[in-house]
Parts: sequence; C-alpha cells; structure tokens
Amino acid sequence: MALEVIVTSGGTISKLDDVRHIGNFSRGTTGAFIAEEFLKNGATVHYVHGRESKRPFRSALVIDPTKPKDEEIERASLAYDEFSQYADRLHEHRIETFEEYFDTVKGLLNQGSPDVIVLAAAVGDYGGAGYQEGKISSGEEVLRLELLRNSKVISLVKQWNPKVFQVGFKLLSRSNLDNLIDVAYQHGIKNHSNLTVANTLIEGDFKKRATVLITPEKGLIPVSLSELAPRLVEIVNQRVSKRHYRTRVDTNPDYATALSGEITDFQDYVRKLGQLNLFEPYFEDSEMQFGFVATRVLSKGFLITSRGSNKKEMPIEDIVYVPQVDFDSRTVYVNVNSPGKKAALNANVAAKIFQKRPDVDIILHAHVFPGVKNKTLTDYSPGTQEDVDEVLSYLLNGEQIVELVNHGIISVGANLDDIVATLDVEPAYVNFPELYDAIYHRFQRSTEFVDLVSKVIGHNEAVLDLAAGTGDVSRQLQERGYRNLSLADQSKGMLGVAKEKLGEKVPVYITSMRKMELGRTYDAIILRQAINYLMDYDGLIGGLRSMHAHLNYGGRLVFNAPNFNGDAEYGDKYLEYQHGDYNVKVNEMNAVDGRVITHTQHCVLSKKDGSEIKKVYDLNKFGLFTKDEFEHALHETEFNHLQFFGKGLTGYTPDSKTLYCVATK
Repeated sequence: MALEVIVTSGGTISKLDDVRHIGNFSRGTTGAFIAEEFLKNGATVHYVHGRESKRPFRSALVIDPTKPKDEEIERASLAYDEFSQYADRLHEHRIETFEEYFDTVKGLLNQGSPDVIVLAAAVGDYGGAGYQEGKISSGEEVLRLELLRNSKVISLVKQWNPKVFQVGFKLLSRSNLDNLIDVAYQHGIKNHSNLTVANTLIEGDFKKRATVLITPEKGLIPVSLSELAPRLVEIVNQRVSKRHYRTRVDTNPDYATALSGEITDFQDYVRKLGQLNLFEPYFEDSEMQFGFVATRVLSKGFLITSRGSNKKEMPIEDIVYVPQVDFDSRTVYVNVNSPGKKAALNANVAAKIFQKRPDVDIILHAHVFPGVKNKTLTDYSPGTQEDVDEVLSYLLNGEQIVELVNHGIISVGANLDDIVATLDVEPAYVNFPELYDAIYHRFQRSTEFVDLVSKVIGHNEAVLDLAAGTGDVSRQLQERGYRNLSLADQSKGMLGVAKEKLGEKVPVYITSMRKMELGRTYDAIILRQAINYLMDYDGLIGGLRSMHAHLNYGGRLVFNAPNFNGDAEYGDKYLEYQHGDYNVKVNEMNAVDGRVITHTQHCVLSKKDGSEIKKVYDLNKFGLFTKDEFEHALHETEFNHLQFFGKGLTGYTPDSKTLYCVATK
C-alpha cells in the first residue's frame, strides 16, 4: 500500500518586528531523514518545513570546496540522480510563522487524503501579540515582550482528519528516561497519537539524544538517532491500516440480569488474575489498566473487560457483553451497562479465538513479558484485521500462550487454572538468567547469610552451593578466600552466568534439590532463599533426605527462609535502584493462599543512555514453613544438632521475619 504522508519539520518563528524574531535551534534534520525514508519506501510526501530547515536529499547535493573536486562532483552527481528518482512524489511547503504552519497543515489534512502525518516540527509555543511593524528601537535598556500561547496543532489533527495515522513527538531536555516515557506516553494518549517519538537531550545537546518510540499500548522501542528514520517508517508501515474494526454500541442494561451468574464468575476471574500483577496501569495512580479478560457465554457471544477498565475492582460498569462480531463487515456489536463504554480494542481477536478454538472458554491479554518462545514477528495495531490474522496464526495448533512483540501476551484455556499454568514457569529464572541478578538485586544486598556461612564453615572445607542460581553466594565466598566450592542448580542458563563470575574450573551440576545424585559428599551444603521451593512438608522431607545423603559425617546444612508464624504480611512493593548499567524499576506483589505464596513482579530495566529497555514479568510460587516444622523435618531426616537464628544473626525469636538455620549430620 503506497502511503500519502505529511511530514512537518524544522522550527517556526514568531516575528517581533520587521527584522527580528524569536525561534529555536531546530534545523529539521530528523524530519528530512524521515521524509527521505518514506520516499524510498514508495510514499508520496508533503514536506512542511521551516525557512532554515533541511530538505530531503539536499544536504548531499552541497559541494565541499575543501575536498577533492572530482570526488565531490561525483558524489553530488549520484545524490542528484537519487533525488531525481523521488522528486515527483515530493511536495514541499515552505512556511515561516506559526500561522503559516497552522494553515498549511490544516489545509493538507482537510483537502487531501493523507494516510499518515508525522509531526516532527519544533513549533513555537508562544507568539503573535508581540509583533510590531517597522523596527523596535534598540535604545531601551529593558525590552518587555508579551507573547500569547499558540494553539497545539497536535491536539487538533484528529478533529481535522479522524482517520489519519498520527505520529507525535515529545522533546524534553536533561530528563531521565523514566520521566521522559511517562510524560511522552501521557502526551500521546491526550492527543490521540498512534505513535509517539520521545526524545530527551543529554546535557542539553541536540546531537546527543535518548530516543524511544512509544505505542499506545506503551510498547517501548529504543532507537539511536541513526536508526530512527528507518525504524519509524518500518513501524508506521506495519501499524497503519485501512482494515480497522468499528464498534456498534447498544446501551442495554438488561443483559446484566440475564447473565448475572456468569458476570459474577467473570468478576471473580478478573480479580484473581489482578492479584497476579498482570494489569499494568496506564500511568502512575491511574485506575485504568491495560489488557483484557474475556469469557465465553453459554448462550451466545462473550463477556469482555472494557477499554481502560479497572480490573482491580472490576465494577459491573466495566464489563461489556459482545453478542456478535461480523468479520465480513469488521464490526463488533456490544451491549454496555454504562454509556461511553466500549469493548477492549482487541475484542476482534478474542472473538476469532473463540470461533476457531472451541476448547477455549477464557482468554487473558496482559501487557507482561515472561519470555515466551511462541512469539509474533510483526507489531500490528490492535483493532485491525492484520492484528487478528497475526495473533491467530500463533494459536491455531493448540498453543496456549503467545507473546506479542511490544504488546505483552495472550493466554487461552478452558478455565482459570489453565491460564495461570501458562504463566507459572518462573520466567526470570528460566528465560532471563542474564538479567536475574539485576531483577533480584534487592534480595542479594544483605551479607547476613554469607556472614553466617563464614562463621560455621572453614575456608578449606568442601562446600556445595545448592540451588546456586547465578552463583552470587559463591562469588562472595570466593572473595572471602573459599576455594573448594561446587555449584548445583536446575537451570543450565543460571549456571552459565555463575561460571562467568567464578571461572570455568568451578564444578557445576544440573540437578534438583529433591533428587540429587552427584556421586560425592561435602563438608557443607548451603542454600540461600531456596529451601521453600520444596513447597510442602513431604517435599521438605524428600529434599532434606537428599541433602543429608550428600553430607560427610559432621557436615553442616546452612539455609535461610521466611519465618512463617501465621500472621506474616507480604505486601506490595514499588522499588527503584541501579544495577550495573541498568536503572531498575520493580512493582512486586505477593498473594498468600494457605501455605503457598505466589510472588509476581513487573520489572523494567533501562540503560541510562536509553539504548536498551527491557520489560520482564516474573511469577513463582513457594511454600511457607514454621520454625517448628523445619525443626521436626530436620530431626526426621536424622540431622542432630540444630541452631536457629533471627535477623541480624541474633537469637531466634518468634516474631523474627527471617529464619537462619545450621543443622549438623
């Protein structure tokens, strides 16, 4: 599909008199590159540019007299030939003032048939009232100006042309990346942009920028300045569509009575999924959350959460009934309980899944990234036929979960347990071993466990670091002079990271805690924050027997664990810290069901220069044990001398949140 594109570029001026003006530093370099890239991709481009702005392909036509004449002429000749290929599809509109910019953009949107507008121009925010005919005298010591605020053209684009695909820009200076993303995302939502280019000047320098492309789903795509134009054009070509679905809304509260039982179950499903930290808010303190849940209705159609619904509370007003989706006319028919509500934008995807997968009764879409291997390739706009076709192609062979590029996951199942099972794979541990230390740095900062090991185990003793993960405990022990260390863990990936820290000569074993068969024994086995993964008392007994069998007589088992006393609270946490090159933001939730705690977290890791942004979702479960249960299990598995400590390695008290134990064979 050949696109017709408007690209605005460069700065506008505000005239003070006949010879002076207020302007900005923009030269339109980025806009010119974007226009060139669209032309190379077959588009027709209307280039609206400031008086001093760069223009597509013109820079390459300038001769540098300091360089060899023949080489410069040959280079310029090639540039001329390249420009000639696209000249008939390039229409340039020169402007100076804000008023000229306003009228030109409005005219192109109203009178033409553009598919895309890229608002890259640095438009003056103030102007107009300060203009004076002639020349302002320079004899005054102080010159006072009164400038009026100009209209925000970006806020008017969709009024002038509701169907145009809008790319907005938001520029800050000396802002950190988190603030840039929050400000730019809200700017895009407010102005109905289909894509936002967020920039912050590093140290106030236009040539040093951190740049992130932000989708309306809050997909974050970091790009360098050199790759901005081709990446932007690539994403626009993917996301612009003439095959959008429309919604036909019927405000009919009667369905709530007819489906009251199914609605009650639906609310329960959504709230339970909400406890798994699956629904990211649009922005801080917002009750609107990304994603959707949909369940099949026995009679006909399905229930689905509304756009921007509050999935924590899940009020009935945020539940929409979809009796029918007409795929031929691309129309979603909905019944709503409250005026102004619409079905989630992906309702067309949900409808197609229900149609093609009779085994599916519940669908979850969440903006989380657990590292699923079944991944889409292309980032299409939600609410389009392209998006339906792409997602379904990854779910037609019985798959239960697919990760959408820049857009989270869709999980399907016959019931809620099926959905949770697709997520309960310890994603950070299994899929992101290289990021594990950054994600869980907060649990590695305390040295208490290593301090205890150093007190009860000699430097020359043979030590097995069990459930060693990335080897952080062994690294600290190496630094304290321990040399006879071995590591064991279930994950080959985690042990690979550990060997990078500790060196290739350190023995490693891929094994579980319950079924170790290492063929040797040790003077000590240590487990930091891992024994609870044995889950229940039977699992604890099995694991302790295996550890006992791998200890020499007089050997010690050293572990720590939460001290469950029945009243423990595991609340939500919001954390920010630095780890290596990453700024890390964590939203942690913990849900306790009896003796099992489900830990979930969103983690956003961003390089300080904006060159990399990663989102990781993690879910893992572990059992909770009391001190008496540990003591009973240790005696049952023939550990004799037991020592228990609390936080600070002081004597154990029942109200201690942390439990340390040294058990001797």
